[in-house]
Amino acid sequence: MKELAVDTSVYVDYLRGESAARDKLESAVRIALPAAAVGEIMSGFRSAEAGKRDRALYDEFCRVFDVLILPVTEKTAEHYAHIMRWLKSQGTPVPANDIWIAAAALEHGMPLATSDNHYKKIPHVILV
Repeated sequence: MKELAVDTSVYVDYLRGESAARDKLESAVRIALPAAAVGEIMSGFRSAEAGKRDRALYDEFCRVFDVLILPVTEKTAEHYAHIMRWLKSQGTPVPANDIWIAAAALEHGMPLATSDNHYKKIPHVILV
């Protein structure tokens, strides 16, 4: 696998030592984190000393995998709007942050590594 966008769930699974997450990450030549996933990861940092360890783990992950951060662009917003309209027309709710993550993967033409099943409801996203 060449490039791989990574959902927060795979990052967390990797930190927990789950081999499936490690295998997904190690099979890619390039790992990318959509900005919305970075926000989710950082919002999970705990306070004080534990927060410093959480940040250090995140920084190490980014260094080891040479992570590319996918910014939110106008094109990302267009993908988001298209996905949101389609999901609403289907009566299919998906968390907003996950729609942003899917939109970033679509914008960059990357498959998305995730362990969250609701991404299956989003059309055109290639899941790993």
